[in-house]
Amino acid sequence: VAVGGLFVLATALSGSRSALVGIALLVIVAAAVLVHHNGGISRLRERRWAAGLLALGGLGLVFVPVLAVRLSQGGEALRLDLWRSAVAIFGQHPLFGGGPGTWVQLKLLNTPSGATNLVLPHAHDLYLQTLAEVGVVGSVALIVLLVLVTRRLLSGTRSNQRALTAESVAVLLGLVALAGQSVTDDVVNLPAVCLLLVLVAGWIDGGLIAARRETQPGTEPARAGWALGRVVGALALAALIVSILPVAALDRAALAADEGNAAAATGDWTNALASYDEALALDPGMTLYSLERATALARVGRAVEARTELGRATLDDQLPMNLLSLASLDASAGDCTHALVHAKLAVDRGPNEAAVALNAGAIAERCANGSEVVVAWYGAALAAMPQLAGDSYWTDPTRSSLRTTILERASTLLDAAEDLPNAVLLTAYSGDLDGARLLLAVLPTPCITCQAVIDWQSGDRAAVFAGLRAELATHPLDWLAAVALARYSWFVGDDPNALKYDRWAKIVQGDAAPSAVVAPNRIEIDAPTGQLEPADYPWAVYLRNGPPLLGPPGLVTPVFAR
Repeated sequence: VAVGGLFVLATALSGSRSALVGIALLVIVAAAVLVHHNGGISRLRERRWAAGLLALGGLGLVFVPVLAVRLSQGGEALRLDLWRSAVAIFGQHPLFGGGPGTWVQLKLLNTPSGATNLVLPHAHDLYLQTLAEVGVVGSVALIVLLVLVTRRLLSGTRSNQRALTAESVAVLLGLVALAGQSVTDDVVNLPAVCLLLVLVAGWIDGGLIAARRETQPGTEPARAGWALGRVVGALALAALIVSILPVAALDRAALAADEGNAAAATGDWTNALASYDEALALDPGMTLYSLERATALARVGRAVEARTELGRATLDDQLPMNLLSLASLDASAGDCTHALVHAKLAVDRGPNEAAVALNAGAIAERCANGSEVVVAWYGAALAAMPQLAGDSYWTDPTRSSLRTTILERASTLLDAAEDLPNAVLLTAYSGDLDGARLLLAVLPTPCITCQAVIDWQSGDRAAVFAGLRAELATHPLDWLAAVALARYSWFVGDDPNALKYDRWAKIVQGDAAPSAVVAPNRIEIDAPTGQLEPADYPWAVYLRNGPPLLGPPGLVTPVFAR
């Protein structure tokens, strides 16, 4: 009951809808188990079960309001896009899959048309991701393993020892909950979770062996079984010893790359390049090291080599910003044909990404200033991040003549009803405050954060904070208002309140609360701290921690700064 209570509490606080699916399946199976074993359970134990379930149910009711808000926050479209990507990968590699751990990279090439190409460590569905990565053959092997483990656990539920029976039922129910959660999530990509699965299954297996020895003294496994065990153990030990050398080389490569990242962070690109060279020599198959080496080559002025290295790397890793880095090097070499091809491919791979469209527009500007594609890509950037419309970037003499046309293009992309709040923001940040007020007045639902932007742009900062605080006082679950307060507080130097409201937003919305919305952004060229890659890159793709790649000189970065 205590562990179950903690489970419900953790589910409520995290707002995990996948866990709610697991709980629902758990309750159904637990009820079936109770009915099945009803004849052998004493009245006292029935009361304990009932009391435990009532306690858990009561605890769950306390968090109903929070869970109701969480369940209404959407996200279904994103999961459907991820699942469609996994199905597409499986369709391309039905027998053996794309390979264990390849889903993230292959997803970049299989995102449904028009969907945002997010970099996530898993497909939010264990079963579809398994099919995508190991195909039918690997899935059948895993099903066989699952059947064998389940049979062993079921034999534990029929044990004559009450403790072992209870433990076996508990483990089975826990695995049932995990199976339900895995329909819309995938946590077995975490080694700690896999270790726990092995531990609880091994616990029951050990209990069954001990129970057999107690009930049948002197019974030991057959000699053939012991011999097979020795052979398997010896082979496993030999494999471990043989693997030490290549694994050590891979670890040395990772350490060298980390040294390169540290040098790059200080601007020491010469030493960074030497470290990346060492990493690639030790682990030539790691595409991440090729990408990092290409960046270092470009930074030390060896642009031709950088272009060649990056061209090879993007065959395996078509992250939009990697393609734009290649396009930038193409443009620097005067090869505008390939520059525009790679820029378009990046935009197609990363729709709805402001940084991608912004850089594509800048590259097109270098190759075909004033063309339709320049307007289209810059317009897409402003539609995705309207706050960029107020930056001096658009009043630069090289593009000021296109500013009106670019704003009009962005506005046409925000005609849909769900995009009208962004249309208000675009109009306000572009300087047309009266037009923004007119648009705000016709919105079907109030937009407090839109009003805050208008007040901010008009210089009435007191109204910004008063309006947002009043909104939170009336609707404390309005996490967007909390995020806006956090960002505006930080922007004026009020760090304590920025931290307070940031926590407020994450308590309601979780980690999905954006780090920056409806707040002033500016555009910088070759920003030293700009992040052009998605937040989970490169970890989700390469299982390597590291700072975001800076890319070659000349890339344009949206920067949120005081």
